[in-house]
Amino acid sequence: MSRILRLSCILCFVLNFQSLYAQHGGTMNHWHFGWFASMEFTTGSPVATTGSEMICEEGSASHSDELGNLLFYTNGGGGNNPWPGGVWNRNHDLMPNGDITGLTGSDSSPQSSLVINKSATEYYLFTIGASTNPAGVRVSIIDMSLDGGLGDLTLVGDPVLDSPSTPLSEGMTATEDAAGTGHWLVVHSNSGNTFYVMHVTATGISAPTTYNIGTGMSNGGQIKFSVQGDRLAQDANLFDFDNATGVISNPIDLGESGWGRAFSVSGRYFYMGQLGPVGDIHQYDLLATDIVGSKVLVGSSGGSPLGPFQIGPDFKIYFSIYSNNSLGAITSPDLPGTACGFNDQAVLLNAGSQLSIPNFVDSDLRLLAANELTKEESLILAPNPTEDFLYLTDQTNLNEPFIIFDISGKRMNDWSIDGNRIDVRALSSGVYFLQQGVSSARFVKK
Repeated sequence: MSRILRLSCILCFVLNFQSLYAQHGGTMNHWHFGWFASMEFTTGSPVATTGSEMICEEGSASHSDELGNLLFYTNGGGGNNPWPGGVWNRNHDLMPNGDITGLTGSDSSPQSSLVINKSATEYYLFTIGASTNPAGVRVSIIDMSLDGGLGDLTLVGDPVLDSPSTPLSEGMTATEDAAGTGHWLVVHSNSGNTFYVMHVTATGISAPTTYNIGTGMSNGGQIKFSVQGDRLAQDANLFDFDNATGVISNPIDLGESGWGRAFSVSGRYFYMGQLGPVGDIHQYDLLATDIVGSKVLVGSSGGSPLGPFQIGPDFKIYFSIYSNNSLGAITSPDLPGTACGFNDQAVLLNAGSQLSIPNFVDSDLRLLAANELTKEESLILAPNPTEDFLYLTDQTNLNEPFIIFDISGKRMNDWSIDGNRIDVRALSSGVYFLQQGVSSARFVKK
């Protein structure tokens, strides 16, 4: 391949990446949660806003279009609480069929609701009940072409997985599948060690596949995927997840449970927070030889219970603190130990957060993640492009583990390293990103 043609191919990859980045950057832009709390990331950093009409004790969901314009938000159903369960449009009015009180899930669940795209104008709204309101998993459909573009529900509370015969925990998460044509929706039993995995596409929702794996339930809380969709966290366990097949495998027992959970954008570090009176947050290094032994205390709420965790479009990890008018944050989640930056007053809100934060599909950040990991390229790799081997010219940090991502932000496993020589012969042709600690580089496999 000529040098000019090779550069043209690289330019096409970069331009295509930037286009995809623009298309996926805004879906997490608006957050509605708690008692009338809301904020937005329009300027890149979170700014508290007003106008929300929703009361929510724990779980909620918000969804914006790809340009960052708010579409709707929900508390998942209200449950046994005295306030209504609803779906509100961008004008903060209930949609015409948006009163879902008693018809779906419960906002007393930390992940009461989750939005997955169905088509260009339609969205699945999945809801799950609380332990005191076992509604199971239900699905509603929101069509944004209705009500003059403000949206309305065309289906409300259709059962997907009934809880009376299958008691479920209060966690619910999803990640995009490897083909990019659907999502894997995951929930867990309220006792025992059973996962239920469903494949969600534009044409429908599969019957659940069950996996009996891990140590089971002890404390509940969130279930979370890494941005790459290759790791899954539940209770005291970490798992590998195959986002091509939906298979859960290789459990790791961390030895302690928590309530809030999140992965750093690279997937290297995992964070877990305690609901109880201590309010500690621990970090685990998933590239360490001894993952359990890598645990580091990185911050504490000072005695207030910590609520759910959520990575933002700025790649910081946010968490609620009970009865607080602010959100805390891990400000640099891809740095080790206390360098990750604990801040329990990161965002001052105009209302109370309770134990609430919106639940998102974190794989929506994959393209943004790939851009973030290489915006300041500080490693030098040669030869680049390469057909077989890369050499790290700076040999001062050879003991630091590497991670390689493809253009979509998916972590790659089919490579090896010998000294400063990285064997990439098993990789398909394309553009890749290599990360080592906080340093990174882009390379082309011919």
